[in-house]
Amino acid sequence: MKEYITLNEQGFAETPGWVVCFLTNPDGEYIGYVDEFIPATSGVPAGAYIDAPPAYEAGKAVIRAHDKWVVVDDHRGETVYSTENGQPIDLKALGDYPDNTTPIPPGTPYDKWDGKAWVTDFEEQKAGQIAEAEKQRQNFLAQANEVTADWRTELSLSIIGDDDKAKLTAWMIYIKAMKAVDTSTAPDISWPEQPVL
Repeated sequence: MKEYITLNEQGFAETPGWVVCFLTNPDGEYIGYVDEFIPATSGVPAGAYIDAPPAYEAGKAVIRAHDKWVVVDDHRGETVYSTENGQPIDLKALGDYPDNTTPIPPGTPYDKWDGKAWVTDFEEQKAGQIAEAEKQRQNFLAQANEVTADWRTELSLSIIGDDDKAKLTAWMIYIKAMKAVDTSTAPDISWPEQPVL
């Protein structure tokens, strides 16, 4: 049977016995308790304390600071968003949310934080949609040029067959229509239909 003892005012055991020790990790966070045997004239090991920490609260952690237990916010594992650029930040440290962050995600890549909520910058969003449509058009044109390269060479050498000439004509009409697309209407664009290969 374990004999539990109390430590003297200096924190040492006057007789050998067992003490309930409340343990912390190297960062000072409470991690649990254990019965520890303390020899006479010894104290508790480093990172162990004999005063009980406060009860667990959801979203909180208990740490040892300035020789007392302190309850702090625990948002580890949560994702917050920079109010400066909307980028996600995964929280790994104890404490309140970092400055200039919010747990509310932006709705679009064009949102700006107004101090209380995300507000979409519609001019920037429109410019971004137009730029994305231009990029998409260039991809379509590059693909069409790759498809028609051999046929155009054959045409210039007057060795193209009638079937390939008809295909080249269809693809050149497609390229002309693609170049005529008004990307300022993005994201509402009706792209020309690509010819069958």
